[in-house]
Amino acid sequence: LNSGRQSKEHVDHFVDECSHLQNMREIIFKHRSKATQRQETGNRYKLMRAGYALTRYILLIMFDSYLNEQVQKFLTPTGVVADVEVVQGIKFEETFESWLAKRPELRRILNDISN
Repeated sequence: LNSGRQSKEHVDHFVDECSHLQNMREIIFKHRSKATQRQETGNRYKLMRAGYALTRYILLIMFDSYLNEQVQKFLTPTGVVADVEVVQGIKFEETFESWLAKRPELRRILNDISN
């Protein structure tokens, strides 16, 4: 991801801001830790829960990176939106789905988590 570190920082900020509802990082850590600490029949379920949360977290980072790339096209060299009216009627050149489809390495990451 071109802006991977920045996108992770954005997502972490919003995860922290919404942590009173649910904190994805804590869910990932909690379920993975519980599953690896003891041998129980529920370990598979805990690992699945951690995997689902990790998938959502990574998708948010990818989506933020997609948004950053798309928005860059509407900025001046100084980083200011070129025209406010353009922002109101913004239409990105490609969808997140097509953006993601062009990046098989990102799909592999998501598939690896699922397996």
